[in-house]
Amino acid sequence: MQLNNGCLALAASFALAGAGLVPSTPLAAATYSSPFINSPTPMVQSCNGISERYVTQGTPKDIIKQQFCPRAVNLKLDNDMIEWLYNEGTPEYVAISVNWTNKSDKSSFELDPHDCDRYLRKMLQVDGVTYAIEPLVQRQPAPKEPHGVCNVAHDDNYHHVVIQGNGWANFDWGKMLDDKLCDCALIPDTFHFTYRPGKDGSEWKVTMDTTTWREGYIVDAIKEVGAPNDFKCDVSG
Repeated sequence: MQLNNGCLALAASFALAGAGLVPSTPLAAATYSSPFINSPTPMVQSCNGISERYVTQGTPKDIIKQQFCPRAVNLKLDNDMIEWLYNEGTPEYVAISVNWTNKSDKSSFELDPHDCDRYLRKMLQVDGVTYAIEPLVQRQPAPKEPHGVCNVAHDDNYHHVVIQGNGWANFDWGKMLDDKLCDCALIPDTFHFTYRPGKDGSEWKVTMDTTTWREGYIVDAIKEVGAPNDFKCDVSG
């Protein structure tokens, strides 16, 4: 299998603490024959350029395996393309598609579960069929590692907590974070999570109020959902 070295170099530049990124903007392509196919079959692998449109590698991987392919292979193929959108409203908003418009014999095309999974993960073009992952959001520059900031203001009756982050909690609207904090004396209905680009490079912000300030519990819970190991809360008031 031979790939364009420039493509590999670009792919390597998108390492994120051991997890790669899937960037946007097609730049080049490399042709090769798959070792999994008995007879040589023309295949083209997309190579993506540097862009602020990207998703973390695990996001499309899970969607492809658990949602897209199981649904797509059971679909009656009346059109020449399947495209579905996932994680709308989050930095991980992504389009995943299979397009056989350029296939010479469209009527013979059947989507195989194994091919769907492996071709989409590698974003290949096979026999006129294009398997694509397209990030849809212009994001903050990708951090080299997860980043998070926490500030706490003490009041007489409660403690106001503000957390901002990038590189974690990218697509679930803070659900995992909210679940982990359920035992930290949060005041009901004060947990508010929003996705927005911040001047500090963050991609989301969460605010909450707690009746009792237990830094160890809160910091440990936040680390469990992806915050960096050196995460801490700065306290004032």
